[in-house]
Amino acid sequence: MRKTAQQNRPELHLDDKPWYKQFWPWFVFALPACSVIAGITTVVIATRNADTVVVDDYYKQGLAINQRMDKQNQARDLGIRAELKYDQAIVSLQISSETTEFQQLTLSFRHATQAHKDFSLQLKQRPDGSYFAAVPQDLSGKWQVSLQPQHQQWELVNTWILPNTSVLILA
Repeated sequence: MRKTAQQNRPELHLDDKPWYKQFWPWFVFALPACSVIAGITTVVIATRNADTVVVDDYYKQGLAINQRMDKQNQARDLGIRAELKYDQAIVSLQISSETTEFQQLTLSFRHATQAHKDFSLQLKQRPDGSYFAAVPQDLSGKWQVSLQPQHQQWELVNTWILPNTSVLILA
């Protein structure tokens, strides 16, 4: 028996499902949708975590650096030196000076990249002549530490990376 041409031809199978129940249209739509979601996520992250390192008025900042250098030179001329220790949320400071003792000292912490973490501490004097203060937050990270007396005639500055180093020399 001979097969006819119609019998040799494979049967066409038509899919009766509507387009929204098919795989390929959703796959094609998913690729651009993922790109849009990733773009929106990037914009949200960029606006919430603005770069706080850049300053608006760099000229005034440059002038302030010169004033800080003068204060640091004044501290060096007076022979002021301090040793700072951090242990279990307490900062202890031992200061040595050729001139006099200081009634009130301010210790400022400026985070290297996150300005909202910056804070200052008023140090209290112990009977032995050392100073201390309780730290209100975790100090892990890189900090710019500065020490100034009440009258702000001099300043000691150094960079402190915690928790790697628990002792910092300010000189």
